Amino acid sequence: MLESDIEEVMDVLEQLITRVDCLAEERETYRTLFKDGLLVLCAGLIEDEDMVFSYTEELKNQLLQTPENPFSLEQMAKHICISPYHMIRQFKTAVGLTPHQFQIQSRIRKAQKLLKTNKSVTEVALETGFCDQSHFNRYFKKIVGLTPKEYKKAIH
Repeated sequence: MLESDIEEVMDVLEQLITRVDCLAEERETYRTLFKDGLLVLCAGLIEDEDMVFSYTEELKNQLLQTPENPFSLEQMAKHICISPYHMIRQFKTAVGLTPHQFQIQSRIRKAQKLLKTNKSVTEVALETGFCDQSHFNRYFKKIVGLTPKEYKKAIH
């Protein structure tokens, strides 16, 4: 993209921000959301790696802090105001895994910590966001190499 194209896009975006400022009710909320979305759009247009890093890190931190939350790809992408496919590519480039793979690994890491407590495998499965124990067992064994029950016995 040429610098003159970027300037033209920025002018149009500034006009849109001005129009959003005219909204009477909830102006600040809309303005903030709109500006955040525009910043992400601009970062994509000019390929600002710091901006890409920023929203990728934000999503990564969110998945680390609450891996049990059932985020869909659409929700994740909407949260950072980009398309789901673009988000997956950017996240995989930055982290080495897709958001879903990263979330599953984060859930398994949390499960490993919880299995060190007196909680049952079923409780851990539900607390880490898996819909059922068989789903949990399958991913746990794939990542750790043991079933959750075998892992619990090995650490106690």
